[in-house]
Amino acid sequence: MTYPTTAHTDLAAIEANLAGIRARVGTRLVLAAVKANGYGHGAVAVSRHCERTGAADWPGVATTEEGVELREAGITLPILKLSPARGDEVPAALAAGITLPVVDAASVTEIADAAVQLGLSGVNVHLKLDTGMRRVGAEPDQAVALAKAIDATGRLDLQGLFSHLPISDAPAGKAFTEHQIARFTETIRTVEEARGPVPLKHLANSGGVLDHPESWFDLVRPGIMIYGSYPDPETSHSVQLTEALRWTTRVSYLKRVPASGRRLRTHLERPRTPLDRHHPGRIRRRLLPPALQSRTSADQRTRPPDRRTSVHGSDHDRSGPRAQRQGGG
Repeated sequence: MTYPTTAHTDLAAIEANLAGIRARVGTRLVLAAVKANGYGHGAVAVSRHCERTGAADWPGVATTEEGVELREAGITLPILKLSPARGDEVPAALAAGITLPVVDAASVTEIADAAVQLGLSGVNVHLKLDTGMRRVGAEPDQAVALAKAIDATGRLDLQGLFSHLPISDAPAGKAFTEHQIARFTETIRTVEEARGPVPLKHLANSGGVLDHPESWFDLVRPGIMIYGSYPDPETSHSVQLTEALRWTTRVSYLKRVPASGRRLRTHLERPRTPLDRHHPGRIRRRLLPPALQSRTSADQRTRPPDRRTSVHGSDHDRSGPRAQRQGGG
């Protein structure tokens, strides 16, 4: 089926935005967040373009399914899953060569057991820390113990340490962000003193790239800015961005009508009574014929409670109706 309304992704704009990010952060590696189908721009197409042009070094995903989709599309770049995997996800992720985060002792055990099951060794993992967001990640004071637990498995290699900055894009969050950066820096010091260097330390999201150079470390993880949007109206424009998405549609019907002094009024334009403010249904009933007004009132008295279910999914089609996107990390 062909839909008249279509989203068009400008891959050249994404490449230019990533070039601007590289120019700003220097020699740091760049992870392009392509979770939620590349923020609606097409994760496979964006990742293929990044790999072909060298615009980014890693794709970052939120779910195992997103990572597997990239592998099935032929993406060979290292892929980082930004949120933890559990249960059957773990062996599926390792089999696809997806790098997983460790967030607690249980996740160390799960990933190590899956590596044994698959006959793998030298499996890279990244230790995710909670430096203040209070969402996903180990407490910094647990970092040394978890790093040593990773080393003790004989199957896993601690390739990275990372955390997330929730309000780095807002000037009002500057002090909080600086506190997170200091806490992350101190945790790196204690872990590396206890067990040696960790190759990749990463903290900066789009707000970090734009406004907090001290958060860049070894790798940066821009998200929304890759696609041409600044994360907040008050974020600085230290990297010039080009919008990468445009929508087109087709007019389905155009009609000329004679000019007239009369027109229909909508229910919103009709006079209201004070009760309408508390009972919006009264407005709708007033527009119905008298015979239907009483029926509608009776239906409302006997109708069971409305139970709505939210549907979360991912967009696999570049045009037409879309499910709500789900992401993480």
